[in-house]
Amino acid sequence: MLLLTADDIRARAETLAAAINESRGWRAGLVAGSSAIGGGSAPGVELPTWLVAIAKDGLTPDSLEERLRRLTPPVIARIERDQLLLIFGPYCPIRIASSRRY
Repeated sequence: MLLLTADDIRARAETLAAAINESRGWRAGLVAGSSAIGGGSAPGVELPTWLVAIAKDGLTPDSLEERLRRLTPPVIARIERDQLLLIFGPYCPIRIASSRRY
């Protein structure tokens, strides 16, 4: 992911958000942010990125995060400002957009 620019990540994030928004009961939008690099091996070093804020009707960010984490493979996200944010890394499966298990 270090080889991708913020613009590359934004394009991927837009594609994912559009797919999620096509699913009934789901909402998604882009959020500018930053992500730590190196899985924590470079403390304090962050790169600008784009995140996808998602929501599902009837679920709080906490409960949605818990459900996504229980998938196989798990979808890893973080909660900031009462929004569930998908982090673009090697573990961010696009298949969440078509998940109907909720």
